[in-house]
Amino acid sequence: MINKSEKINKLRLQFQKFEIVKCGMYHEHVVFGLNKKPVYREDNKTLVFNREKLCNTEDRVVRLGCAHSSSNHNFEELLDSLSALLPRKSLLILNLRNEFKAVVSRIYMLDHKKGQLEHDLALCKITLDYSENEALAQLSFRIKEEHNMLMEDLVEIKANIKRLIRVQ
Repeated sequence: MINKSEKINKLRLQFQKFEIVKCGMYHEHVVFGLNKKPVYREDNKTLVFNREKLCNTEDRVVRLGCAHSSSNHNFEELLDSLSALLPRKSLLILNLRNEFKAVVSRIYMLDHKKGQLEHDLALCKITLDYSENEALAQLSFRIKEEHNMLMEDLVEIKANIKRLIRVQ
C-alpha cells in the first residue's frame, strides 16, 4: 500500500512533467506558398486560410497553456488530487487552481484573437493593403507579448505548486 508521502511524491513527479513553452501561438500563422502568397481555399465564398500544424500530440499533452490539448484539464485534476492529499492546504491549492484556470481562459481568448488577426493579415497580403497590414502587424506583436506574459504567469503558478509540495 502506498503511503501519503509516496502519493505526494508521485504527484510531484507528475507536476514536473508539465512544461511551459512561449510559442507565440505559432499554430495560428497562415501558411504561405512559394509565391509568397497565403495558401487558402474558398468555402461558400469565404476564404479559409491554411494554418501551421499544431505541435505533435506528445508535446501538447504536457504543454500548459496550449489551447489545443487536454494538458490544462489534466493539470487541474492533479491539483484536485493534491488538495485531497493535503486538506489543510486545500484553500491555497484551490486559489492556485482558480488562478491557473483564469490564466488559461485568457490564453484561449488570445488564441482566438490571434487566429482572427492572422486571417486579417493574410487578407491584407492578398489585397495589398499595406496601411492596414502595418497596424495589424503591431497588434500581432502586442498579442505575442501578452501571450508571453501569460506564460510567465503559468511558470509562477507551477513554481508556487512546487514550493507548496516541498513545504508540506
